[in-house]
Amino acid sequence: MLSSRRLGRRRAADVAAVTLFAGTVAGVLFSAYLTFLEPFVIGATCAWCLASAVIITLLMWLTARPAAGAWRRLRQGGVAPH
Repeated sequence: MLSSRRLGRRRAADVAAVTLFAGTVAGVLFSAYLTFLEPFVIGATCAWCLASAVIITLLMWLTARPAAGAWRRLRQGGVAPH
């Protein structure tokens, strides 16, 4: 049986995982908006901006699976066994 302290830590870790994923989704959306602006509004492209878009997309991809598991545990209201 898990102690309440351990459950609290696990819940905090799950909330952090979901929050991190939400942040990366917001980053991808903002990056996509800025990437759209580059050729159509500004008329130029930036290698740093494109690299940033690739990196934030990779971060979103890497955090998706842990966030899905964390979201599932948070919705169940408990801690699923590993």
